[in-house]
Amino acid sequence: MLPADRRPTICINENPHGFLADVARRQEWQVLGPDESLSEENRSSVALVVLDDDGGAAAGSRILFPHALFVALEADSDADIHVAPGAGEDQLRQLLRHSEAHWRRNQKVTQLATEVGVRTQRLHQLSEIGALLSKQIELDALLGTILTEARKIAVCEGGSLYLLDHSEELPALVFKLAQNDAFVVPFVETRLPVTPASIAGYVATSGEELNIGDVYSLDGSLPHRFNRSFDDEMEYRSRSMLVVLMRDHRNEVVGVLQFVNRLDRNSQPIEFDGEIAEVLRAIASQAAVSIQRNALVRNISELFEGFVRASVKTIEQRDPSTSGHSFRVAESAVALFELLPQSGNARFCDLVIKPDQLREVRYAALLHDLGKIGEREAVLLKANKLNPDRLGILRYRFELQRERLRRRALEKQLYLLHHEPMDLDVARRRVHRDLEKQLSRLDDFWS
Repeated sequence: MLPADRRPTICINENPHGFLADVARRQEWQVLGPDESLSEENRSSVALVVLDDDGGAAAGSRILFPHALFVALEADSDADIHVAPGAGEDQLRQLLRHSEAHWRRNQKVTQLATEVGVRTQRLHQLSEIGALLSKQIELDALLGTILTEARKIAVCEGGSLYLLDHSEELPALVFKLAQNDAFVVPFVETRLPVTPASIAGYVATSGEELNIGDVYSLDGSLPHRFNRSFDDEMEYRSRSMLVVLMRDHRNEVVGVLQFVNRLDRNSQPIEFDGEIAEVLRAIASQAAVSIQRNALVRNISELFEGFVRASVKTIEQRDPSTSGHSFRVAESAVALFELLPQSGNARFCDLVIKPDQLREVRYAALLHDLGKIGEREAVLLKANKLNPDRLGILRYRFELQRERLRRRALEKQLYLLHHEPMDLDVARRRVHRDLEKQLSRLDDFWS
């Protein structure tokens, strides 16, 4: 886009139109002759093209001068405006004013179209960033995605990310990540005190966003300072800087995002404008929610891991004879699962095992004896097949059956005595042998 004070240009193809060129010069227009070369910037500044006598405007000319009006003297030409050969200076001035208005209007339309395209692209990028952040589970990968995608959408050279840590007595800013396209950052995670002395610390304590045009020109009266030791060590020059807070849904500070050296089309550092600051603010909010969600997922995983370990410990305490069994089963199950792709079975040759799947198999194996927790000790810890109470009941039933057999034998002897005309001793011995046989069989059952 050309500056607002840039004057338009008239392109003259033939000398007979020199009077129009003189009028244009008096109106502070730039005049280009037919033999002058045109750069891309000069072509975009052309507001009026005066065609030659044949009035032809080639299609290529329309492409070269997209914002210009085409003027000719011939009424049957394909020009936009036809000017009579004897037109006066007032008419020519009016023509120039109309051409300039048309030119500036087209420039504005082009600018607006470009801005709409850029904003549409940024909305698309924001949507993609949201989708990417929702998929990340591991904290390091999540933080890397946040900083990389934010720098990409802002077109800035470097950036860093800090998280606010309340795990110790004094809160601290943990320097978690640094990136720079100019060199490989020798990063070491460090803890910084939450004080307004540093730029990131000032933003975290004050809750104010900082947009600095040149960090080397900070007012000495400000509480924060820019630490130049990194620049001196890496022979780097930090200029523009934008530092924004990451806040969660409760408006609590989660961390700080710091962006350095936004670049223009020529890769020169420029300031962060209000529009890109708003976009980065939105990304910072998305990042805060994703970091909090990640922390919640980790807490849930740790709680479930603790539940599993407590359950296994309870199982082993209830049944000491199988101590260590659950862990051995889990190790074997995980090892077998990992070896499935190498089994030679066509079903599993392309199997890709994810960490979540391994974790599920391990948990399932650890908890396979969970039912022991609710089982009665009399059943869980019995030394024999039956406990003494059940064995006593069975012994009573066997003795009852013995008495039944003896009673039936006596009843049969009485029957034979009163109804059968036979040798009583022979019959009694037969009944006795049958009784002994049945009792012996019952003893075998008891054994």
